[in-house]
Amino acid sequence: MSDKNKCLYFDDEINLPSQPLDTTIITLERKYALEIDRFDQLKDTEDALKQGGYKLVFIDIRIEAKNGGGIDNRNWRRTGIALINRIREGWYEPESKRDIPIIVITAVADTEAQREIISIGKGENEYRISLFEKPANDDKIGEVAKGFLKLL
Repeated sequence: MSDKNKCLYFDDEINLPSQPLDTTIITLERKYALEIDRFDQLKDTEDALKQGGYKLVFIDIRIEAKNGGGIDNRNWRRTGIALINRIREGWYEPESKRDIPIIVITAVADTEAQREIISIGKGENEYRISLFEKPANDDKIGEVAKGFLKLL
């Protein structure tokens, strides 16, 4: 597969058997030709982001403590938001990758979390970010991903 479709997917439930998440990833890989590296641990996700090369990132918001949740003075329910902030601040990729498109797929996106995610999407670079609540329509996620990748 082409590096132009290389994506990172971070969700603490990604490796659990018979999760709806599995069908989402299979659809994204087969129907939308995305090459997805899957991670369920924060440390592994951060290591992969430091290596770079990703064109799109999928992130869950709630990451259990056993999977590395709870960073930057946030509890596990907001780990994904903290990780998005780190990406936007340039912790992992070169400066030019701070605006990498991000698709948030989460089971619980309360109003406060939604506002915070939307505010991360704003700024002088007009960062690309989209939010879906689980269970989400795989084709809608795929179309947004495809649209983000066309902009690159």
